[in-house]
Amino acid sequence: THHGGLDYFDPVSEKFQHYKHDSIDPGSIGMDSLHTVFIENDKYLWVGAEVGLTRLDRTTGKFTTYRHNQDDSSSICSGSVFKLTTDKNVTVWIATVSGLEKFDAKTGKFIHFLPGYAVKAAFKSANGDLWAGATQGLFLYDQTSGQFKSYKPENLPSGIEDILSVIGDKENRLWITTSNSVIRLNTETKIAKVYSAEYGILSSSWNWLNNYLSSDGRIFIGGTKGYYMINPSEMI
Repeated sequence: THHGGLDYFDPVSEKFQHYKHDSIDPGSIGMDSLHTVFIENDKYLWVGAEVGLTRLDRTTGKFTTYRHNQDDSSSICSGSVFKLTTDKNVTVWIATVSGLEKFDAKTGKFIHFLPGYAVKAAFKSANGDLWAGATQGLFLYDQTSGQFKSYKPENLPSGIEDILSVIGDKENRLWITTSNSVIRLNTETKIAKVYSAEYGILSSSWNWLNNYLSSDGRIFIGGTKGYYMINPSEMI
């Protein structure tokens, strides 16, 4: 929740378990103002917050919290956490307002990418490509150089800016949301299709938190004015 901590719903008992920050318990959740939840595996659940990051070990019920430390260059960068994903090597990546972070599970340290960029989206596509969406544009991880490179569709030479989220459909196309449009990107042809006001897309600054691909292939995009339901197979 935004200020009330984390709630876990047990569908069997139909009861909620509440996790709230406790200043005298170092194993409690690190903060109560939360943005996103990411399940890494059966053991670890991550929670991105307004300030920092916290990880639940579900075998112990204890949290480990990661905050920026200006005296430690390997600590997580400062600011809000918006999204988490894993790459094909099952490494955790974290999109933050100050850049993209790669978590080293062996050392507990963070490696910084796109420093100073407001990265609000991190997404692994079905073919294993790792994408980052930022205010400054769309980026694709290059395995050879180990860096992110700017990606611009062939029919949008100026690129895509002010990206709020990236999600994929079952045909491995990307659906990218900005503050005033939804963009479908065919990564094979490198051609993008822009859906904006003429398609009923209203401006929203909060649809980066709430996008979802359903089991039947439909995409749900959440914004301040409600949800959009998109059936990719029906879009021209």
